[in-house]
Amino acid sequence: MKKLALGISLLVMSQGAFALSENAKFVAVDSSLESSFCVVAATQGYDAAKADLKNPLAVSEANMDYGKKMYDIYCASCHGKTGKGDGILVEREKYLGVPNYKDRDITEGSIYHVIMYGRNMMGSHSSQLTAKERWQVTMYVQQLRSELLK
Repeated sequence: MKKLALGISLLVMSQGAFALSENAKFVAVDSSLESSFCVVAATQGYDAAKADLKNPLAVSEANMDYGKKMYDIYCASCHGKTGKGDGILVEREKYLGVPNYKDRDITEGSIYHVIMYGRNMMGSHSSQLTAKERWQVTMYVQQLRSELLK
């Protein structure tokens, strides 16, 4: 295992940072040569999450209210108050192409996965939101999407 880690580290250092596939990223772990980089399958599980990952939280007014509160802080600036992809940063053309939730085939699992790992232009929000908060935001996004689909 040490030889493999050393080999990956040397390869990455000689070639510059790169991914083994489009589904993997290199992330710095520490400054030692043996563990300078590790492979993280950041998007590898998107399809599995979309199909199988379920929200462990019960739908409740408290969870929905807190999900809205976190959404308003971390999501609305791009996705808009109603999930149409028309937030203030989109209006100011800081980010373009933010999707309308009604135009995406999303599930609770895919929403959570994107919040956790990011996707396309959206970065991960795992450092801003706890696991419980991510599920609460997921719950709120599902509500927004259902309102848009009416």
